[in-house]
Amino acid sequence: MKPLKVICIDASNKPEEIPEDLWVKQDEIYTIDEVVKLPVQGYKLGYKLKEVELDESCFPYEFYDADRFMFLLDISIGLIIEELREGEDDEEDNTPAVANFESLN
Repeated sequence: MKPLKVICIDASNKPEEIPEDLWVKQDEIYTIDEVVKLPVQGYKLGYKLKEVELDESCFPYEFYDADRFMFLLDISIGLIIEELREGEDDEEDNTPAVANFESLN
């Protein structure tokens, strides 16, 4: 099974108990390591992430709120986003629509 990838869509309102280096970053892609139901928060879903993990210094927080993330439907979408961010996607656009349009000129 492919790892489940999510993108952070809401990094706002960081709890004071969580240091900046253990907090998620807006528009970053993360891999879900564990999913749990959080009974104290009305059975919301919580995630443990492979790339950043809350430790004992973050108590009482152990999981990131799932509402802060959106699933990437396919790992290739995540790779495309990462490439665009790194500026590696500087090649000419050869998608059929663009190629057909250019052949009309």
